[in-house]
Amino acid sequence: MQRNASIWLIDDDTQLIEIITRAFRLERLTCQLVSFTNDADLRAAIDQSDLLPNLVVVDYYLPDTDGLQIIQWLQKHPSAQALKMILFSQDLRADIVAKAQELNVYQVTTKPKSFQDWRNFADELCLAGYFS
Repeated sequence: MQRNASIWLIDDDTQLIEIITRAFRLERLTCQLVSFTNDADLRAAIDQSDLLPNLVVVDYYLPDTDGLQIIQWLQKHPSAQALKMILFSQDLRADIVAKAQELNVYQVTTKPKSFQDWRNFADELCLAGYFS
């Protein structure tokens, strides 16, 4: 069980990022959460970082692209190919789930609805088997 892993989250909803950051803090999780609100910042961080995350959580619906395009880019990037990725969204249509499965996305899930669900999600991200 690894508690000091790094998770990168990309979601354009700044309120949601605040909620999940608060959930991490309240759960007293020691894994590092780094958030991005757009794909350009995530891509720059991947290109410039010497220490990549253990897990990337990607929202499907983003203003300039969709989460599957980001996942495809990450899978082709030489230093990011081995990253585990989770695709999440409020609304996951069957075609999105099917495409994510074709891309071997580690997990596809809907976004939690209540704050307690966000706390449970944060706990799952840090303590589950994502880092083994």
